[in-house]
Amino acid sequence: MTGRALLTLVCGPGRETAALDLSAGRIVSASEEAWRFLAWRYYDKQAGRLRLLPAEHFGPLPTS
Repeated sequence: MTGRALLTLVCGPGRETAALDLSAGRIVSASEEAWRFLAWRYYDKQAGRLRLLPAEHFGPLPTS
């Protein structure tokens, strides 16, 4: 056993859900409207701060 989380389950507003593999940086599954509360976070060196990208920035979300 490693003690590492294998999967993170998120329950958002309106009963929307998502399953995240945070160690691989991917969204495993998401309900139809989960994109409304999911985002990718990255550090913008030029601005010197964190920014958010829409959840579907790297492609369509996998639906459950």
